[in-house]
Amino acid sequence: MDFKDYQNKHLGERCFILGSAPSLAEEDLSLLKGEKIFVCNRGFRATDIGLDHFDYYVLTEQIQYEGYQSEIQQRVSCPRFYASYISECETYTSGMQEAHIQIKKSKIEKSKIRTTGKFPNTFEEGWGKTSTVVFDASLIAYFMGFTEIYLLGADFHYQKESNYFFTHSGDVVPIRDNIGLKHLADTVPRFVNFFKSKNIKFVNLSKGLRDKTIMDTAVFKDVIHG
Repeated sequence: MDFKDYQNKHLGERCFILGSAPSLAEEDLSLLKGEKIFVCNRGFRATDIGLDHFDYYVLTEQIQYEGYQSEIQQRVSCPRFYASYISECETYTSGMQEAHIQIKKSKIEKSKIRTTGKFPNTFEEGWGKTSTVVFDASLIAYFMGFTEIYLLGADFHYQKESNYFFTHSGDVVPIRDNIGLKHLADTVPRFVNFFKSKNIKFVNLSKGLRDKTIMDTAVFKDVIHG
C-alpha cells in the first residue's frame, strides 16, 4: 500500500489518537461516534469498552505484533500503518502478511526524534524512535492533513502494579514504575514545539496525565460538545 492515497486526505479536520494507558477505561468512548480515530498497538480492544469504530491502526512495537498477530488480523479491518521493522520480522514474513502502509522507521540512536529533535519533512522520509506510538500516530495524522490532534489514554505515567486498560483476568500486563518518563521528558516538548510551528492544535485529553504543564490539555467532553 502507498501513503500517497492518504496524503492530506483529511486536510483541516480533527482526529483523536487513543493510547493504551489505564485512564482510557474511565472515558466515555461513545462520545467519539462520527470522529476520526486512530488506535495503536492493542488499542483495538477499546471497542470492548464503548468505542464503536476506529479508522486507522498504528503499530510500531515489534513485540506487540509477534505476540498478538492473530488477534490483530481478526480485529483490524481498517488501513494499517506498520513500522518497517515489523514487516521485516519473521512472524510477518512467515505469516499472513496483511496489507499495510509501511512507516520507514529506524532504531539507530542518531535518528531518534527524542534525542535529535529532527522531524521528517515528508511521510516517505520516515523517522526514528519517538518514545511512544501515539507520537508516531500524531506524525501520520499531520501528514494526512489533520490540523487538530487530540490524545486520549496517553497518561505518560504508569504506576507500579497498574495495567493497561485492555487487561483482563489471565492477561496481566505488569508496568514498571515511571517507565518511559525519562525519554518523554525530552520528547514531549519537541513534539509540542513542532506542531506549534506548523499551527497544529496538539492537545492531551487524558484523565491520567499527571503533569498538565508539559503540553496543552483540555476536558474530553468539552472538546466534543464544543
